[in-house]
Amino acid sequence: MRDLIALYRELLDAYPPGARRFLNRYGATLGALAVFDAAALALLALVIGPLASGDTVTLPVIGEIGDAGVLITIACIVILTLAKGAASVWALYWATRQAARYELELGMRLFGSYMRAPWVSRLSKNSADIVRLTDSSVNQSVVGYSMPGATLVGEAVTLATILVVLGTAYPAIGAVTLVYLGALGAMLYFWIQRRAREAGRVNIRTSLFTSRLITEMVGAMKELTLRGKNAQIEQVVRESRTRTVKARANAQFLSQLPRFVLEAGIIGGFVLVGAVGFATKGVAGATTGIALFGLAGFRMAPSVVRFQNVTSTMANNREPARRILDEIKDSEVARAEAEADTDIPLPPSPNTLQVKDVTFRYPTATTSAIDNVSLDMPFGKTTAIVGASGSGKSTMVNLLLGLLTPTHGEISVDGIPLSHATTAWRARVGYVPQDVSLFDATIAQNVALCWDNSYDPDRVRAALAQAQLLESVEDRDKGIEARVGERGISVSGGQRQRLGIARALYANPSVLVLDEATSALDTATESAVTESLRSLHGELTLIVVAHRLATVRHADQIAFMRDGRVVARGTFEYLVGEVPDFAKQAALAGLV
Repeated sequence: MRDLIALYRELLDAYPPGARRFLNRYGATLGALAVFDAAALALLALVIGPLASGDTVTLPVIGEIGDAGVLITIACIVILTLAKGAASVWALYWATRQAARYELELGMRLFGSYMRAPWVSRLSKNSADIVRLTDSSVNQSVVGYSMPGATLVGEAVTLATILVVLGTAYPAIGAVTLVYLGALGAMLYFWIQRRAREAGRVNIRTSLFTSRLITEMVGAMKELTLRGKNAQIEQVVRESRTRTVKARANAQFLSQLPRFVLEAGIIGGFVLVGAVGFATKGVAGATTGIALFGLAGFRMAPSVVRFQNVTSTMANNREPARRILDEIKDSEVARAEAEADTDIPLPPSPNTLQVKDVTFRYPTATTSAIDNVSLDMPFGKTTAIVGASGSGKSTMVNLLLGLLTPTHGEISVDGIPLSHATTAWRARVGYVPQDVSLFDATIAQNVALCWDNSYDPDRVRAALAQAQLLESVEDRDKGIEARVGERGISVSGGQRQRLGIARALYANPSVLVLDEATSALDTATESAVTESLRSLHGELTLIVVAHRLATVRHADQIAFMRDGRVVARGTFEYLVGEVPDFAKQAALAGLV
C-alpha cells in the first residue's frame, strides 16, 4: 500500500499546476459526503433498536420523541441520503472533467518530451511504444490510478464513521463488526494485491509487444504476403494477445471478487453478531444486533468492495503509471542537458562549417562510429560525402545536422559550436532523407510540413518546380490539393523522393543536406534535379551523401570515408588519381 501511495504522490507532481489541490479537494469532498452516510446511519441506529424492542425512541439532546418525531427523523434520513446522492453526482461530473484535462496535459507532456528529446535518446525508443504510451497508458495512469487513488480518502472515512457510530451505540457489536469485516478485507487485500500487480505487468509488457509487432508487420505487409508468412505472423500476434487478454481477464476477475466474498461473509457475520447480541442482551439483543449488523454490513460492504477495487485497480495500473513517469523523467533530463546554451545566434553570412577532431560513439557501442574526423566545408559550395556502407556517412550527416553531439571534438560555424547554436542552425538547414516519410494529407501539406491550410501555395509550387515535380502534380486531379494517401501510397518512389526535396526547399534553407536523396530517381530525373540544385551554387550550401558517384561528380570537394574516418578529400579527379577504392567505384560507374 505504501508504494501505491508514494507513486500516487509522484504522479501528482507530473500533472499541471493545481492538480494536487483539486484531487485533495476531491478526496476531501468524498470524505465529507461520507458524513452524510454516518448521520443517516446514526439516526437509524438510534431509531431501529427501540422500534425493534418496542421501547420509546430517544435522541441525544432532543430526548424522547413520539410517533411524529419518528416520522420526522425518517424524513431527515431520506433527505440526507438524497442530498448525499445528488452531491456525489455533482462531484463525479466535476472530477471526470478535470480527469480529461489532466489526461490531455500529461499525454502532451509525454509526447512533447519525446519530440524534444535529443536524437541519441530517440534512437532507443520504439514508435509503437510511443503511440501506446502517449494514448492508452496515459489514460490508465489518470483514470485507472490517480482518480481512483483520490477516492480512497472518502472510502476510508465512510468505513471509519460507520464503525464509530456503531461502536458508540452498541460497543460490543461494533467491535465484532470491526474485527470480522477488517479481517475479511485484509485477507482479500493481501491476496489480491500481488496478483493484480502481476496482471498489470504482464498486460503492459505483452500489449506493447503486440503494438510493436503489428506496426512493424503493417510496414512489411507486401513482403509477408509474397513470402506466405501471414499465417505465421497471425499466430505470433495471437499468442501475444492471448497473454494480454488473459492478464486483463485476471485483473477484471480480481476487481469483482471482493463483492462476492463480502456478500457471503456478511451471512457469517449475522450468525456471529447475533450470538454476541444474544449473549449480552438476550433475544432482543440478538434481534437488534442482527438488524444493526445488516444495516452496517450492507453499508460497509460496498465501501469495503470499492476500497478493494480501488487498490486492485491501482495495482493493476501501477506499471503504466510508473512507465509514464520514467519516460517523462528520462526524456526531460536528456532534453535539459542537450538544450543548455542552444540559443546563441549565428552570423548572417557565415564562411565555414568546420569539423575539428570529431569522434562519436553511440551509448551502447564498443567502437566509435566516427573517429577523429576533421573537415572544412565552405558555405556556398558543394561538399559530397561518399564511402561504402557502414563507413560512417549517416552518422556524419546526423552530426552535421546537429542531431548528435560529438563525443570528442567540435563542429562549429565560424568558430561558434553547433551545440551552442542548435536552434539557429536548424532554422537554416534543409534535410532530405533517403526514405522520405509522407503522411495522409495533401501534396501541399506534405511539402509545407503542416496539418492545416497555413501554407503558401506559390512557395509550394516553386519548391515543386525546383524538385522537377510541378508538372506531374499539376496533371493530377486537384493538383497540389490532391491527397497522397497513407504513407504516400498514391505516389511512386521517385515522386516520393522529389516531394522530400521540395519539402526541404520550401523552407528556403541556406544549407541543404541530401542523404541519398536521389537514389530512387531515374537517370533523366536525377540529372534534371541535380542541374536544378547546381543552379543555386553560391547561394545554397549543399552537403550530399551518395553511393552513385555521378551525383557528386561536380562537387567542389568530396570526402571519402572508410571505417569512420575521412581517408581522403578533394575533387573528383583528385580522388580518382589518389584513392584506388574510389577509382574502382568510378570505373564501375563508367565515369573514367
